Amino acid sequence: MFCRRIVAFTVFICGSTLSCSRGGAPAVVERLAILPVENLTSDTSLDWIGEAAPAILAYDLAGPKSIHPIRVAALRDARASRATRYLEAYFANEHGALAFHVTIEDPEKLKAVRTLVVSGAGSDVAGLMNRLAKGLSGEARAFPACN
Repeated sequence: MFCRRIVAFTVFICGSTLSCSRGGAPAVVERLAILPVENLTSDTSLDWIGEAAPAILAYDLAGPKSIHPIRVAALRDARASRATRYLEAYFANEHGALAFHVTIEDPEKLKAVRTLVVSGAGSDVAGLMNRLAKGLSGEARAFPACN
Protein backbone atom coordinates (compact mmCIF):
# COMPACT_ATOMS: atom_id res chain seq x y z
CA MET A 1 0.00 0.00 0.00
CA PHE A 2 2.83 2.38 0.92
CA CYS A 3 4.57 1.62 -2.41
CA ARG A 4 1.43 2.46 -4.38
CA ARG A 5 1.21 5.86 -2.68
CA ILE A 6 4.89 6.55 -3.43
CA VAL A 7 4.38 5.61 -7.10
CA ALA A 8 1.20 7.70 -7.35
CA PHE A 9 2.92 10.69 -5.73
CA THR A 10 5.95 10.33 -8.05
CA VAL A 11 3.72 10.15 -11.14
CA PHE A 12 1.80 13.23 -9.94
CA ILE A 13 4.98 15.25 -9.34
CA CYS A 14 6.55 14.18 -12.66
CA GLY A 15 3.33 14.94 -14.54
CA SER A 16 3.04 18.42 -13.00
CA THR A 17 6.68 19.19 -13.71
CA LEU A 18 6.31 18.18 -17.35
CA SER A 19 3.16 20.24 -17.88
CA CYS A 20 4.76 23.28 -16.24
CA SER A 21 7.99 22.97 -18.21
CA ARG A 22 6.14 23.12 -21.52
CA GLY A 23 5.23 26.76 -20.97
CA GLY A 24 1.47 26.32 -20.97
CA ALA A 25 -0.84 25.61 -23.88
CA PRO A 26 0.60 25.73 -27.39
CA ALA A 27 -0.13 28.87 -29.40
CA VAL A 28 -3.11 28.55 -31.71
CA VAL A 29 -2.32 29.42 -35.29
CA GLU A 30 -5.24 30.80 -37.25
CA ARG A 31 -5.35 29.43 -40.81
CA LEU A 32 -6.83 32.39 -42.69
CA ALA A 33 -8.08 31.67 -46.21
CA ILE A 34 -7.97 34.87 -48.26
CA LEU A 35 -10.42 34.82 -51.14
CA PRO A 36 -10.19 37.09 -54.22
CA VAL A 37 -11.57 40.57 -53.62
CA GLU A 38 -14.70 41.42 -55.58
CA ASN A 39 -14.84 44.60 -57.65
CA LEU A 40 -18.20 46.32 -57.07
CA THR A 41 -17.22 49.47 -58.92
CA SER A 42 -18.48 49.96 -62.47
CA ASP A 43 -14.85 50.34 -63.61
CA THR A 44 -13.55 47.08 -65.10
CA SER A 45 -10.04 48.56 -65.34
CA LEU A 46 -9.84 48.02 -61.56
CA ASP A 47 -10.36 44.24 -61.82
CA TRP A 48 -6.62 43.69 -61.25
CA ILE A 49 -7.12 44.80 -57.64
CA GLY A 50 -9.20 41.66 -57.02
CA GLU A 51 -6.06 39.53 -57.42
CA ALA A 52 -3.42 41.99 -56.19
CA ALA A 53 -5.12 42.89 -52.90
CA PRO A 54 -5.15 39.28 -51.54
CA ALA A 55 -1.49 38.83 -52.56
CA ILE A 56 -0.44 41.97 -50.69
CA LEU A 57 -2.58 41.05 -47.69
CA ALA A 58 -1.12 37.52 -47.57
CA TYR A 59 2.39 39.01 -47.65
CA ASP A 60 1.56 41.43 -44.83
CA LEU A 61 0.02 38.69 -42.68
CA ALA A 62 2.86 36.21 -43.23
CA GLY A 63 4.84 38.03 -40.51
CA PRO A 64 2.73 37.23 -37.42
CA LYS A 65 3.25 33.78 -35.93
CA SER A 66 -0.43 33.60 -34.92
CA ILE A 67 -1.76 33.79 -38.50
CA HIS A 68 -1.05 31.51 -41.44
CA PRO A 69 -2.48 33.26 -44.54
CA ILE A 70 -3.60 31.01 -47.39
CA ARG A 71 -4.53 32.52 -50.76
CA VAL A 72 -7.37 30.58 -52.33
CA ALA A 73 -9.33 30.97 -55.57
CA ALA A 74 -12.71 29.86 -54.23
CA LEU A 75 -14.57 28.87 -51.09
CA ARG A 76 -14.15 25.16 -51.90
CA ASP A 77 -10.36 25.70 -51.84
CA ALA A 78 -10.67 27.35 -48.43
CA ARG A 79 -12.53 24.31 -47.13
CA ALA A 80 -9.97 21.94 -48.67
CA SER A 81 -7.10 23.85 -47.02
CA ARG A 82 -8.71 23.32 -43.57
CA ALA A 83 -8.82 27.06 -42.96
CA THR A 84 -10.08 28.09 -39.53
CA ARG A 85 -11.23 31.50 -40.81
CA TYR A 86 -12.27 32.88 -44.21
CA LEU A 87 -11.58 36.42 -45.35
CA GLU A 88 -14.08 37.67 -47.91
CA ALA A 89 -13.94 41.21 -49.25
CA TYR A 90 -15.17 43.61 -51.86
CA PHE A 91 -14.24 47.13 -52.87
CA ALA A 92 -16.39 49.97 -54.13
CA ASN A 93 -16.21 53.69 -54.83
CA GLU A 94 -17.54 55.54 -51.80
CA HIS A 95 -17.41 59.30 -51.37
CA GLY A 96 -14.63 59.67 -53.93
CA ALA A 97 -12.43 57.00 -52.34
CA LEU A 98 -11.88 53.29 -52.81
CA ALA A 99 -13.36 51.45 -49.84
CA PHE A 100 -12.52 47.84 -48.95
CA HIS A 101 -15.15 45.99 -46.90
CA VAL A 102 -13.80 42.86 -45.24
CA THR A 103 -15.59 40.09 -43.37
CA ILE A 104 -13.80 37.39 -41.37
CA GLU A 105 -15.98 34.30 -41.07
CA ASP A 106 -15.81 31.27 -38.79
CA PRO A 107 -16.68 28.25 -40.95
CA GLU A 108 -17.55 26.06 -37.95
CA LYS A 109 -20.04 28.50 -36.45
CA LEU A 110 -21.18 29.75 -39.88
CA LYS A 111 -21.07 33.37 -38.81
CA ALA A 112 -19.08 36.54 -39.27
CA VAL A 113 -16.70 37.14 -36.39
CA ARG A 114 -15.25 40.45 -37.53
CA THR A 115 -15.76 43.19 -40.10
CA LEU A 116 -13.38 45.93 -41.17
CA VAL A 117 -13.53 48.82 -43.61
CA VAL A 118 -10.54 50.76 -44.94
CA SER A 119 -10.75 53.47 -47.55
CA GLY A 120 -8.40 55.78 -49.36
CA ALA A 121 -6.94 56.67 -52.72
CA GLY A 122 -7.34 54.03 -55.42
CA SER A 123 -3.71 54.58 -56.38
CA ASP A 124 -2.56 53.29 -52.96
CA VAL A 125 -3.84 49.70 -52.88
CA ALA A 126 -0.67 48.53 -51.08
CA GLY A 127 -1.15 51.17 -48.37
CA LEU A 128 -4.80 50.23 -47.93
CA MET A 129 -3.89 46.54 -47.61
CA ASN A 130 -1.16 47.42 -45.09
CA ARG A 131 -3.75 49.26 -42.98
CA LEU A 132 -6.13 46.34 -43.28
CA ALA A 133 -3.42 43.86 -42.24
CA LYS A 134 -2.55 46.00 -39.20
CA GLY A 135 -6.26 46.03 -38.33
CA LEU A 136 -6.25 42.25 -38.38
CA SER A 137 -2.97 41.82 -36.50
CA GLY A 138 -0.74 44.37 -34.81
CA GLU A 139 2.23 42.18 -35.78
CA ALA A 140 1.57 42.47 -39.53
CA ARG A 141 4.46 43.66 -41.65
CA ALA A 142 4.08 46.31 -44.31
CA PHE A 143 4.28 45.48 -48.00
CA PRO A 144 7.21 47.44 -49.47
CA ALA A 145 5.95 50.33 -51.56
CA CYS A 146 7.90 52.09 -54.29
CA ASN A 147 7.86 55.85 -53.92
